[in-house]
Amino acid sequence: MSVDLELYKVFYTVGKTGNLTRAAKELYITQPAVSQSIKQLETQLGGRLFVRTPKGMKLTEGEGEMMFGYVEKAIDLIKSAENKFLQMKNLAIGTLHIGAGDSLIKYHILDKINIFHEKYPQIKIQLTNCTTTGALDLLKTGLIDMAFVNMPIDDNVLNIKEIGRVRDCFVTNAKHQSLTFENNNLSVITDHTLMMLDKNSNSRKNVLNFLKEHGVDVNPDIELGNLDLLKEFAINGLGIACVVKEYVKKELQEGVLIEVKTNPCLPSRGIGLATLKNVPTSFAVNEFITLFE
Repeated sequence: MSVDLELYKVFYTVGKTGNLTRAAKELYITQPAVSQSIKQLETQLGGRLFVRTPKGMKLTEGEGEMMFGYVEKAIDLIKSAENKFLQMKNLAIGTLHIGAGDSLIKYHILDKINIFHEKYPQIKIQLTNCTTTGALDLLKTGLIDMAFVNMPIDDNVLNIKEIGRVRDCFVTNAKHQSLTFENNNLSVITDHTLMMLDKNSNSRKNVLNFLKEHGVDVNPDIELGNLDLLKEFAINGLGIACVVKEYVKKELQEGVLIEVKTNPCLPSRGIGLATLKNVPTSFAVNEFITLFE
């Protein structure tokens, strides 16, 4: 049996007030509409719910009283759910779902998570480690609240706030010292083993597009899942790795890595925080975003 829930709302209000006029006023509908709703519900259920008395409407003993008890509990549960929803939206409780790649988590988000957790310990944080493409897919399906992405991103359903800028570069170990000269042509990387992130990486796609625009068409010889592995492979002399310069600053300063300086160098790019347009954001999301202002 499928009964319109609005009929139960009318039934509950009449049962609570015991009067058709007062129920109509509370529901902002006409008295005939209240009477019709009660008749419709009784027809669908196949039994009487009220009897008319000189004082108004009285629940029938048995069926009417039993039904009112259950409907009252159901409405109370709905009210509780609505209150809980508002609390989770407007107060410091609930769960914040974030999608980002491991490097973005490590270098751009982790310190903000620590600050946020200290301020709002009751808000749980759930991190999903994924590529930019994967994070955006999860965001659009509602499985995460925000995505941290490698830019550029062109998508009109997203709000994207740039939270920082980085520059990709090529690095290798000290045995390739000759590659530190300033004017290496971009094609120099084709003479060595090239190591890059896997093909699903947005940052890799951007680098390959830039190289192609400058007449250098390459396919990586080694593909790895994260920048830390690329860094270690380069330190061990396995080839030239494409990494983010800001993420290997310590290794460059210590000399365990050297930058392969090309002319032109790879361009800088943005790191973005993405949310969905036209979708209300929770208290937790809004507070986390303020950490990047």
